[in-house]
This record gives sequence, C-alpha cells and structure tokens, in this order.
Amino acid sequence: MRLSITTLLSALAIVAASPTLPPRACGTVYPTLFSLLSPEPGFFNSIMQPAKANTALRTLLDSPHVRLQHIQGTEGKSQDNLQFVDFKIPAGSNTCQLEIADHANMLYFEKATDNNAASSALNIMKLIPGALCEDPSTENITYADVMDATPPVIQYYHWGAATLQRGQSSIIGSFACPPANGNGEDGHAQFVLEFDPDQLGAGSCDWVLPQSTTDPRVFGLVSGIYLTHC
Repeated sequence: MRLSITTLLSALAIVAASPTLPPRACGTVYPTLFSLLSPEPGFFNSIMQPAKANTALRTLLDSPHVRLQHIQGTEGKSQDNLQFVDFKIPAGSNTCQLEIADHANMLYFEKATDNNAASSALNIMKLIPGALCEDPSTENITYADVMDATPPVIQYYHWGAATLQRGQSSIIGSFACPPANGNGEDGHAQFVLEFDPDQLGAGSCDWVLPQSTTDPRVFGLVSGIYLTHC
C-alpha cells in the first residue's frame, strides 16, 4: 500500500508541474490570395470597356478588391468571371466563420439592363481543405485549376449564399477549421464566389468590393471577404 500511495503522489506531482496550454484567442484573417478566374480572358477583354479615369470603379480597381463579372455577349454567348480566395488558418483553431462586409460603403455594382438594380445574389463554393496545394499563395491559380480539376477540388458547389448591399455585412456560414498541413503549418480554407446563376437574370453586370488586408493603411474599416476563427 505504501508503494501505491508513493506512486500516486509522484504522478500527481508530474501532472501539477505539466504546463497547461491556454485556449486559443479568436481572431480575424484576410485572404492570402484572391485570384480572378476567367474561363476565356479574351472574351471579356473584347466585350468589357476599360474603366474610365477618375471614376469610382477605377479607384476600386487600383486597390485590393474582389470582383465578379457576368458578360452577355452576342448571339446569346455569355461568360462569368469568378473569384477564388484562400485563407491561412492558424493551427489549433476549431471553429471558423466566413463573412463578407462593406463597412467602407464602397461596394460597386452595375447592371447593363437596369441602372437601379440591387446587387445580385452570390453563391459560394467551398473547396476541399488544401486541395490545390499546401501554399497556393505561391501559385498562379487559374479557372482550369479549380473548375476543371481532375479529381474535383470543390467539396460543395452551393455551400453558402449572400446578398450584399452597400454599407451592409453578411455571415455566409460556419465550419470546422481545416487542420494544419503535413508540416504542422497553418491550414488553408479556400472558396470560390460567383453570381447565383438562378437569380442573375439577363444583361451584363459588374460587382466590385474593396478588400481589407493585414495592412492597416488599406481601408480603415473591415471590408471585403474575411474569416474569423476561434
């Protein structure tokens, strides 16, 4: 019995001396990469006119931004530019939440057939965690890499939805944070934004939202797409 008590006391002493990791604090991360996905860039270049100098659109395009386009061409031909975004999630994070906001009140939306049209609804696709590569920020992500990949890299084609109006914000959805990669480094969460094809309607349209970055000099208010983690 003396030996058992001694062993127990020794074990308790080891446990008491072992460090306890504090819970991870919640935080916000911005995209490490946002890439415009165009199935046929030449088609857009032949239809879209360059943004005029000194316009609100030109100002947005000269700064970090996310952009969606639907181009209605001749003879019924149309195409869409999609937006790929990648986030690095700190290892050890459990719950993630994807959000979008225009707190800077600078959302730009133009629809060729209706100057007073409200901003179109968005569909958000979610990719398989880390499906493209361990660090996509070093890569040139193309339309084919995401939409035509074999095997597919998209986990959910209709994971979330949002309709953002100027000056507003929206929570797109929550999910379990991706695990760290094989080297123990931060995991990656990746998404593709597009206009909701079921609600788009006729006519070309252009949607541009200023994107906040980790640089505090770029937009004092949170704007664009971002992710909170705990």
